[in-house]
Amino acid sequence: MKLLVAIPALDEEDSIEGIIERTLAARSTIIGGSPVTEVEVTVVSDGSTDRTVERARRYLEQIDLIVFEQNQGYGAAIKAAWAASDAELLGFLDA
Repeated sequence: MKLLVAIPALDEEDSIEGIIERTLAARSTIIGGSPVTEVEVTVVSDGSTDRTVERARRYLEQIDLIVFEQNQGYGAAIKAAWAASDAELLGFLDA
């Protein structure tokens, strides 16, 4: 069973790397302690005008990244991540 962790982010350049790293580090614990067999992480930059996208791109080998050019809202960010995934479960975190 696959879990998608969606991370909506709006101008989170100071915190995005930390939340990505903590989420990636938690994958083995999630898989080891639940029926989840795979954890997918998607960051959605929701119209960020700072370096959020630049910093998130450093993790492209381990995460997916969706970039909205203009702010569409927290719910739209989560829906976009969910629509792009084939995961059975959805979780989301604030950046």
